[in-house]
Amino acid sequence: MAQTYEFNNVSANNTAANISALGPQVLFADQVSVRLDTDTKKLQTTSRFALGDGASLTGGVLLADDSAVETQFEQSVGKFVDGNLIFGYAPLTEIKADVRNYIFYSATGSTTEGFFTGVCNTTQSQDYTPALVSNSRNLLMISADQARSLASNIG
Repeated sequence: MAQTYEFNNVSANNTAANISALGPQVLFADQVSVRLDTDTKKLQTTSRFALGDGASLTGGVLLADDSAVETQFEQSVGKFVDGNLIFGYAPLTEIKADVRNYIFYSATGSTTEGFFTGVCNTTQSQDYTPALVSNSRNLLMISADQARSLASNIG
């Protein structure tokens, strides 16, 4: 019950569709690794979760599939809230400012921007808007309650 995808970690693949498709795979990955292929960094994810939105992944390829059915979910929360799980692509300075317990995967040719996962450490309000939001970064966020519910249904 797992699929392994390889995805080109390049800034051109930072699209809303790719974040939506890849987010569930990375947020709930059994394993994420980085591989250098010539001059291109590639993320490899092995996950029991299917690509989000049943989408295809631009810049990615399915490497392995055990033929079991993967879990599919299409949940997202729109507001930046302390404690939400988050996946996206952004400059490291923005990630460090508003995300804790993050894992940063620098993009090909960069040490300062790339894909990341982590936990929101602030809440968006009338008085404060995280840079990730104000700069319109492509993000997928789910609440801790949504994550618990998904985890309890996987077994």
